[in-house]
Amino acid sequence: MRNFLKIFFASFLALVVFSLVGFFFFLMLIGGLVKSATNPGYKVSANSVLVVDAGTVYNEQAKMDKLGGFLTGEGETPGLYDMVRILRHAASDDNIKGIYLKAGSNANNFATNEELRNALLAFRKSGKFIYAYGEVIPQQAYYLASAADKIYLNPKGGLEFDGFSMQLMFLKGLLEKLDIQPQIFYNGKFKSATEPLRETSMTDANRLQTSVFLGELYGRFLTGIGTRRGIDTATLHGYANQGLIRFPSDALNYKLVDGLKYDDEVMNEFRKRIGIGADESINFIAAWKYGAAVNFTEDGPDGSIALIYAQGDIVGGSSDDQTTIASDTYIKIIRKARQDKDIKAIVFRVNSGGGSATASEGIWRELSLAKKSKPVIVSMGDYAASGGYYISCMADSICAA
Repeated sequence: MRNFLKIFFASFLALVVFSLVGFFFFLMLIGGLVKSATNPGYKVSANSVLVVDAGTVYNEQAKMDKLGGFLTGEGETPGLYDMVRILRHAASDDNIKGIYLKAGSNANNFATNEELRNALLAFRKSGKFIYAYGEVIPQQAYYLASAADKIYLNPKGGLEFDGFSMQLMFLKGLLEKLDIQPQIFYNGKFKSATEPLRETSMTDANRLQTSVFLGELYGRFLTGIGTRRGIDTATLHGYANQGLIRFPSDALNYKLVDGLKYDDEVMNEFRKRIGIGADESINFIAAWKYGAAVNFTEDGPDGSIALIYAQGDIVGGSSDDQTTIASDTYIKIIRKARQDKDIKAIVFRVNSGGGSATASEGIWRELSLAKKSKPVIVSMGDYAASGGYYISCMADSICAA
């Protein structure tokens, strides 16, 4: 029995010591990972090509996930404003020779795409190249890709060019069969958000407003592409209406792309443009990594303008979530900027489809007070609807893409 206890306690002690050592080793490892993630020490090599992925979601603010990014090999995603400044910085960076625009998908909405496209067009003025490539290129990605010098499509891929449309699902008949009567409150014939619950088809007012804004977006789409590809908008409209772009060869024949190439052939195009050998590696650098390696921010008067981002649903209460606009949190942020005498103006960036009427009222009130002491300028993103427009309407100036 005595020998058993000796062996037991010795084993138990060894287990405790091993666990403690392992725990401290784990803490050191995590500390090292965090340090590496927050101070990655990226460098931009000569003859580098900046990689811009149209499939990346560019929110108003950077997506913070440094440790997770280190473990997955992908760093934080730049915010839209940061991405524009990264492209501006790259245009004057001698180490960046051009841009590889991945156009295989697009995860962003119209206004965000417009901002990115304008930044790409500005980059081209530096004399550097932009090559776009995708196996299958959807319409939104193609609009972005039209800013490039060359657009390449996979020979077995496809290009979507079908025009714009909207489809709505109406549930009133279903609800009646289920004996469900929703209680709906709305004001004005153009307030159409609840139509699927109270109508069996689009009202004339909703059809009118949908046709107008969809036509505006489509016109912008066709004009932008037509200007860059040297094709008049009526011809482009005909491509979509007649369904002429069905195969990759159609996209080439109708001059929507510059070549049908596989990935390795596109890589050879980069090598030729940079002037390196066929067997040499291309120094691709992701946009997020480039942003971590350089100082892309512009110097200016410290604290003279407050930039406040408001993205997501408008809700009551407090929240640190960047995807919601919590009224209590934003009232404090706006009030702090309002009472700070060193801040000369407030830029309020709004990207919201709306939400709580009461929460919107609170934010509107605080911005109205701020307007009495300093200029308030609203910059609209993809959406500024309902409450999103209400918190914007009191500004001295409103700018929209």
